This record gives sequence, structure tokens and C-alpha cells, in this order.
Amino acid sequence: MITEAEALEIAYLFLRELEDEVGFELAFKGEILKTQTGFAFFYDGKRMIEEMDPRFALAGNVPILVRHDGSVAFSVVD
Repeated sequence: MITEAEALEIAYLFLRELEDEVGFELAFKGEILKTQTGFAFFYDGKRMIEEMDPRFALAGNVPILVRHDGSVAFSVVD
């Protein structure tokens, strides 16, 4: 079982990969949700979070779930 700090590191690396797909910088927002299967991390465009610029808002994004075994999914329901 991984720690919350390890899960955050995994989620951060995954978020960096997502940036390549969306074409702009992303950032985590809010708290980390602890679930029975792992840790859920919520994110959006960095400029949306910091400047409330809706051009950098993501639509339909689901949290990054880092499971207790270190695997990654796009859902809090597992």
C-alpha cells in the first residue's frame, strides 16, 4: 500500500503527461479525496484555477485515482 505522498508524486507525473494532450498547463485543486481504493486528485487548467480564465477550464474531466497499489485510473468509482 502506498502513502498519500507517494500517490501525490504518481498523480503529479500523470498530470504532466495530460498537459501534453490538452496543450496547456494543469494544476491540482482542492483537497485529496481518500477512497477505499486509493487517493483521488482533482485538477483543472492552471490559469483557470489561478486567474479564473474559462478558456483554460476543462470540461468533463474526472479525478485522477491513484490506487493503493500505485496504478492510475480516471475514476473515483472502481
